Amino acid sequence: MSSKRIVGALLLLAIGAGLGLGVAAMVGGDDDDPSVADLPVETTTTVERPDEDRNPEAAELYDLVTAFTGLTVHATYRVEVADRPEAASIIEIWQKDGQVRQEATVQAGAGADGKVAMLDLDDGVILCQQPAGGDYSCGLVSEDQATAFDSLRTNLIADLAEQDVEVRDDTVDGRDVRCFSIAVAQASEICVTDDGVLARIASPEGSFELIDFDTDVEDDVFTPPATPGPGSAPGSAT
Repeated sequence: MSSKRIVGALLLLAIGAGLGLGVAAMVGGDDDDPSVADLPVETTTTVERPDEDRNPEAAELYDLVTAFTGLTVHATYRVEVADRPEAASIIEIWQKDGQVRQEATVQAGAGADGKVAMLDLDDGVILCQQPAGGDYSCGLVSEDQATAFDSLRTNLIADLAEQDVEVRDDTVDGRDVRCFSIAVAQASEICVTDDGVLARIASPEGSFELIDFDTDVEDDVFTPPATPGPGSAPGSAT
Protein backbone atom coordinates (compact mmCIF):
# COMPACT_ATOMS: atom_id res chain seq x y z
CA MET A 1 0.00 0.00 0.00
CA SER A 2 1.24 3.49 -0.80
CA SER A 3 0.15 7.02 0.00
CA LYS A 4 -0.25 7.66 -3.74
CA ARG A 5 -2.68 4.78 -4.14
CA ILE A 6 -4.71 5.91 -1.13
CA VAL A 7 -5.01 9.50 -2.32
CA GLY A 8 -5.92 8.22 -5.77
CA ALA A 9 -8.79 6.24 -4.26
CA LEU A 10 -9.79 9.26 -2.15
CA LEU A 11 -9.94 11.37 -5.31
CA LEU A 12 -12.05 8.74 -7.02
CA LEU A 13 -14.42 8.82 -4.07
CA ALA A 14 -14.54 12.59 -4.12
CA ILE A 15 -15.25 12.97 -7.85
CA GLY A 16 -17.78 10.22 -8.29
CA ALA A 17 -18.81 6.62 -7.96
CA GLY A 18 -15.60 5.11 -9.21
CA LEU A 19 -15.58 5.45 -12.98
CA GLY A 20 -15.02 9.15 -13.67
CA LEU A 21 -17.51 8.96 -16.58
CA GLY A 22 -19.03 12.37 -17.19
CA VAL A 23 -18.05 13.66 -13.77
CA ALA A 24 -15.57 16.25 -15.09
CA ALA A 25 -18.41 18.27 -16.57
CA MET A 26 -20.28 18.21 -13.28
CA VAL A 27 -17.38 19.64 -11.30
CA GLY A 28 -16.06 21.92 -14.02
CA GLY A 29 -12.92 19.85 -14.63
CA ASP A 30 -11.04 19.05 -17.81
CA ASP A 31 -11.79 15.73 -19.51
CA ASP A 32 -8.08 15.49 -20.39
CA ASP A 33 -6.93 15.96 -16.79
CA PRO A 34 -5.07 12.72 -15.99
CA SER A 35 -5.66 13.20 -12.28
CA VAL A 36 -9.38 12.71 -12.90
CA ALA A 37 -10.18 10.73 -16.02
CA ASP A 38 -7.17 8.43 -16.01
CA LEU A 39 -7.20 7.34 -12.39
CA PRO A 40 -7.44 3.56 -12.30
CA VAL A 41 -10.10 1.66 -10.40
CA GLU A 42 -8.29 -1.47 -9.31
CA THR A 43 -10.49 -4.52 -9.74
CA THR A 44 -7.89 -7.30 -9.98
CA THR A 45 -5.59 -6.57 -7.03
CA THR A 46 -4.91 -9.74 -5.08
CA VAL A 47 -4.62 -9.35 -1.34
CA GLU A 48 -3.63 -11.95 1.20
CA ARG A 49 -4.12 -11.99 4.94
CA PRO A 50 -0.82 -11.26 6.72
CA ASP A 51 0.56 -13.98 8.94
CA GLU A 52 -0.80 -13.27 12.41
CA ASP A 53 2.27 -14.61 14.18
CA ARG A 54 4.71 -12.51 12.14
CA ASN A 55 2.64 -9.33 11.87
CA PRO A 56 -0.38 -9.32 14.23
CA GLU A 57 -1.13 -5.60 13.72
CA ALA A 58 -1.32 -6.00 9.94
CA ALA A 59 -3.50 -9.10 10.33
CA GLU A 60 -5.85 -7.19 12.62
CA LEU A 61 -6.21 -4.36 10.10
CA TYR A 62 -6.85 -6.87 7.30
CA ASP A 63 -9.54 -8.63 9.34
CA LEU A 64 -11.31 -5.38 10.26
CA VAL A 65 -11.32 -3.97 6.72
CA THR A 66 -12.52 -7.21 5.13
CA ALA A 67 -15.23 -7.70 7.79
CA PHE A 68 -17.14 -4.74 6.30
CA THR A 69 -18.39 -6.81 3.35
CA GLY A 70 -20.65 -8.84 5.64
CA LEU A 71 -22.35 -5.90 7.34
CA THR A 72 -25.78 -4.37 6.86
CA VAL A 73 -24.93 -0.69 7.02
CA HIS A 74 -25.73 2.85 5.92
CA ALA A 75 -22.66 5.04 6.39
CA THR A 76 -22.07 8.67 5.41
CA TYR A 77 -18.58 10.10 4.89
CA ARG A 78 -16.99 13.45 4.20
CA VAL A 79 -14.17 13.20 1.66
CA GLU A 80 -11.63 15.94 1.00
CA VAL A 81 -8.49 16.02 -1.17
CA ALA A 82 -5.91 18.62 -0.15
CA ASP A 83 -4.97 19.87 -3.62
CA ARG A 84 -8.46 19.49 -5.12
CA PRO A 85 -10.79 21.49 -2.85
CA GLU A 86 -13.41 21.62 -5.61
CA ALA A 87 -13.68 17.83 -5.41
CA ALA A 88 -14.83 17.75 -1.78
CA SER A 89 -17.91 15.58 -1.45
CA ILE A 90 -20.26 13.63 0.76
CA ILE A 91 -20.31 9.88 0.16
CA GLU A 92 -23.11 7.59 1.30
CA ILE A 93 -22.78 3.81 1.34
CA TRP A 94 -25.70 1.42 1.72
CA GLN A 95 -24.98 -2.31 1.98
CA LYS A 96 -27.28 -5.26 2.61
CA ASP A 97 -27.39 -8.93 1.58
CA GLY A 98 -24.55 -8.60 -0.90
CA GLN A 99 -25.94 -5.49 -2.61
CA VAL A 100 -24.24 -2.10 -2.43
CA ARG A 101 -25.19 1.44 -3.35
CA GLN A 102 -22.57 4.19 -3.28
CA GLU A 103 -23.71 7.77 -3.87
CA ALA A 104 -21.51 10.86 -4.07
CA THR A 105 -22.79 14.42 -3.77
CA VAL A 106 -20.26 16.41 -5.80
CA GLN A 107 -19.76 20.15 -5.44
CA ALA A 108 -20.50 21.85 -8.75
CA GLY A 109 -20.15 25.53 -7.76
CA ALA A 110 -22.66 28.33 -7.16
CA GLY A 111 -24.34 26.29 -4.44
CA ALA A 112 -25.41 23.59 -6.92
CA ASP A 113 -24.49 19.95 -6.41
CA GLY A 114 -24.52 16.99 -8.75
CA LYS A 115 -24.78 13.34 -7.77
CA VAL A 116 -23.18 10.15 -8.98
CA ALA A 117 -24.39 6.74 -7.81
CA MET A 118 -23.15 3.23 -8.44
CA LEU A 119 -25.35 0.26 -7.58
CA ASP A 120 -23.79 -3.21 -7.36
CA LEU A 121 -26.88 -5.41 -7.50
CA ASP A 122 -27.67 -9.11 -7.82
CA ASP A 123 -28.40 -8.72 -11.54
CA GLY A 124 -25.69 -6.26 -12.57
CA VAL A 125 -23.80 -3.03 -11.89
CA ILE A 126 -25.45 0.31 -12.71
CA LEU A 127 -23.92 3.78 -12.87
CA CYS A 128 -26.27 6.76 -12.46
CA GLN A 129 -25.61 10.50 -12.72
CA GLN A 130 -27.67 13.54 -11.82
CA PRO A 131 -26.34 16.93 -12.95
CA ALA A 132 -27.12 19.91 -10.73
CA GLY A 133 -30.79 20.77 -11.21
CA GLY A 134 -31.34 17.88 -13.60
CA ASP A 135 -32.72 14.35 -13.64
CA TYR A 136 -30.92 11.07 -13.07
CA SER A 137 -29.79 8.98 -16.02
CA CYS A 138 -28.48 5.45 -15.57
CA GLY A 139 -26.57 2.89 -17.61
CA LEU A 140 -25.16 -0.60 -17.22
CA VAL A 141 -21.42 -1.04 -16.66
CA SER A 142 -19.09 -4.02 -16.47
CA GLU A 143 -19.91 -6.40 -13.63
CA ASP A 144 -16.23 -6.57 -12.64
CA GLN A 145 -16.10 -2.80 -12.10
CA ALA A 146 -15.39 -2.00 -8.47
CA THR A 147 -16.96 0.94 -6.69
CA ALA A 148 -14.48 3.56 -5.53
CA PHE A 149 -15.18 2.54 -1.93
CA ASP A 150 -14.26 -1.05 -2.75
CA SER A 151 -11.12 0.21 -4.49
CA LEU A 152 -10.21 2.26 -1.43
CA ARG A 153 -10.61 -0.69 0.94
CA THR A 154 -8.61 -2.94 -1.40
CA ASN A 155 -5.79 -0.40 -1.54
CA LEU A 156 -5.73 -0.18 2.25
CA ILE A 157 -4.86 -3.87 2.63
CA ALA A 158 -2.88 -4.55 -0.56
CA ASP A 159 0.77 -5.50 0.07
CA LEU A 160 0.09 -5.29 3.81
CA ALA A 161 1.91 -8.44 4.92
CA GLU A 162 5.41 -6.96 4.84
CA GLN A 163 4.53 -3.52 6.21
CA ASP A 164 5.47 -2.10 9.61
CA VAL A 165 2.12 -1.35 11.28
CA GLU A 166 1.47 0.44 14.56
CA VAL A 167 -1.93 0.52 16.29
CA ARG A 168 -3.62 2.61 18.96
CA ASP A 169 -7.11 3.07 20.42
CA ASP A 170 -9.12 6.24 19.75
CA THR A 171 -12.67 7.52 19.24
CA VAL A 172 -14.29 8.99 16.12
CA ASP A 173 -17.62 10.77 16.57
CA GLY A 174 -18.06 8.97 19.89
CA ARG A 175 -17.30 5.53 18.47
CA ASP A 176 -14.42 3.38 19.70
CA VAL A 177 -11.96 2.67 16.91
CA ARG A 178 -8.61 1.04 16.30
CA CYS A 179 -6.23 3.36 14.43
CA PHE A 180 -3.41 1.94 12.32
CA SER A 181 -0.33 3.78 11.09
CA ILE A 182 1.65 2.22 8.25
CA ALA A 183 5.18 3.45 7.67
CA VAL A 184 5.06 3.19 3.87
CA ALA A 185 1.86 5.28 3.76
CA GLN A 186 3.75 8.43 4.78
CA ALA A 187 1.82 9.68 7.83
CA SER A 188 -1.54 8.17 6.82
CA GLU A 189 -3.66 6.79 9.67
CA ILE A 190 -6.54 4.40 9.15
CA CYS A 191 -9.20 4.07 11.86
CA VAL A 192 -11.75 1.24 11.89
CA THR A 193 -14.53 0.29 14.31
CA ASP A 194 -14.49 -3.10 15.99
CA ASP A 195 -17.11 -4.44 13.55
CA GLY A 196 -15.26 -3.28 10.42
CA VAL A 197 -16.69 0.14 9.57
CA LEU A 198 -14.02 2.43 8.16
CA ALA A 199 -14.18 5.52 10.37
CA ARG A 200 -11.32 7.78 9.29
CA ILE A 201 -8.36 8.10 6.97
CA ALA A 202 -6.13 11.07 7.71
CA SER A 203 -3.08 12.08 5.69
CA PRO A 204 -1.49 15.25 4.31
CA GLU A 205 -3.03 14.45 0.91
CA GLY A 206 -6.64 14.25 2.05
CA SER A 207 -9.15 12.95 4.56
CA PHE A 208 -12.06 10.53 4.71
CA GLU A 209 -14.21 10.61 7.84
CA LEU A 210 -17.39 8.93 9.02
CA ILE A 211 -20.04 11.51 9.92
CA ASP A 212 -23.16 9.33 10.28
CA PHE A 213 -23.88 5.63 10.65
CA ASP A 214 -26.81 3.29 11.17
CA THR A 215 -27.86 -0.26 10.33
CA ASP A 216 -31.33 0.57 8.98
CA VAL A 217 -31.21 -0.20 5.24
CA GLU A 218 -34.49 -0.39 3.31
CA ASP A 219 -34.67 -2.67 0.27
CA ASP A 220 -35.89 0.10 -2.02
CA VAL A 221 -32.58 1.99 -1.71
CA PHE A 222 -31.25 -0.55 -4.22
CA THR A 223 -33.80 0.45 -6.86
CA PRO A 224 -32.03 2.56 -9.53
CA PRO A 225 -33.24 6.19 -9.59
CA ALA A 226 -33.85 5.89 -13.35
CA THR A 227 -34.36 2.98 -15.73
CA PRO A 228 -30.91 1.86 -16.90
CA GLY A 229 -30.28 2.20 -20.61
CA PRO A 230 -28.59 -0.73 -22.36
CA GLY A 231 -24.95 -0.71 -23.37
CA SER A 232 -22.81 2.19 -22.22
CA ALA A 233 -22.99 4.20 -19.03
CA PRO A 234 -24.29 7.79 -19.03
CA GLY A 235 -21.72 10.31 -20.19
CA SER A 236 -19.52 7.77 -21.97
CA ALA A 237 -18.58 7.93 -25.62
CA THR A 238 -20.77 6.06 -28.09
